[in-house]
Amino acid sequence: MVEKPLNILFVTNNYTPYSGGVVSSINAIAQELMLQRHRVTIITLDFLGDGHGDDPSYVRRIMCPIKFRYKKNCMAIPWRMDEQLMAHVTDMQPDIIHAHHPWLLGGAALRVARTVQIPIVFTYHTLYEHYAHYVPLPQCITRIAIRWLVKYYCKSVDGVIAPSIAVRAYLDLLVPRVSVTTLPSPVAHDFFTNRSVGAIQKSKQVFRLLYVGRLVQEKNLQVLIDLIAMLSRTKSITFTLTLVGYGEYREQLENYAYHIVGLSHDEVMFLGKQERQSLAMLYTHYDVFVFSSQSDTQGLVLAEAMACGLPVVALDGPGQRDIIEHGKNGFLVHSLADMSKMIQDLANNHNLYFCLSDYARRTATRYEPHHITQALLDEYDNFVTARAHSRKSNSLL
Repeated sequence: MVEKPLNILFVTNNYTPYSGGVVSSINAIAQELMLQRHRVTIITLDFLGDGHGDDPSYVRRIMCPIKFRYKKNCMAIPWRMDEQLMAHVTDMQPDIIHAHHPWLLGGAALRVARTVQIPIVFTYHTLYEHYAHYVPLPQCITRIAIRWLVKYYCKSVDGVIAPSIAVRAYLDLLVPRVSVTTLPSPVAHDFFTNRSVGAIQKSKQVFRLLYVGRLVQEKNLQVLIDLIAMLSRTKSITFTLTLVGYGEYREQLENYAYHIVGLSHDEVMFLGKQERQSLAMLYTHYDVFVFSSQSDTQGLVLAEAMACGLPVVALDGPGQRDIIEHGKNGFLVHSLADMSKMIQDLANNHNLYFCLSDYARRTATRYEPHHITQALLDEYDNFVTARAHSRKSNSLL
């Protein structure tokens, strides 16, 4: 149990203007830690070069003189990042550093932590090898480099946190002698809202499906377009799909939905990026959350949807298995046909729907920020205490 407020430094390459699971996780944890009177500072890259004037006071940016776009994503290369990070550490005097990536700022965080002799923990958010195509180098090279770097980094930090059982299993094989703690990312408080009237009650003739996440190729989103095309053959109920998020794959998805498959703008809608408060309200206007990715390692958006009372129907994947209990809070399926059948069953069987909706809410309570942050604080305390004992022992030698 942590007896006094901690001074915690988060270091991440991925932050606003990006959104997604890593950013949501960092923000939810940071907010809860500050509610519990701990001090948190987030160090990240200056992607836009304008100082990010809308940043809260606890966010600091590392100067990046080189900025460019790759696949429509903002990229930034920092200048003397070790020196810049050391200046922030000297100013803040943190008790612990929490790195969220193993390279770039994550590498600088490791070097700085070793120099000033404070503990550093690392959350392995995703299976980075699956995203090697984002690096403008041959994938055969980047995959080998990523695997080597992850092994080195996990062996070098004081502690490793896996957000899901799938990531834990991967790390157990990759670095078998490294102790890994499984701790899921929390869902922000905004999503734990009372859903006064379920969307299914408002209109029995229209059944609304929702996807939230990045619009990128690895999310397998073409499957969801095919799903609506299959469901459109049902005459008694109208099915719609709304995709919320941004990404370089949006234009291709729109072309596929409207011009190749021939669906209407009423059947498939693209809403773009939404702020967290708007997104929390948006969930309550839909009936079922659908998910097609088979590479995600944690289901944070699934937990958000469940917190708002939405059952989830998803293709089987590593991140989904941690949260979906088949037939209780949603369905884990293995084919497009199965996905279509389960959604039709939910649309036609209101008792089944409300049973799954109720259990989904109860499932989401496991992802409340307070519970997860308390477990994280216990991890921090272990490493801070161990480092303090080590320093004391060394001083006696």
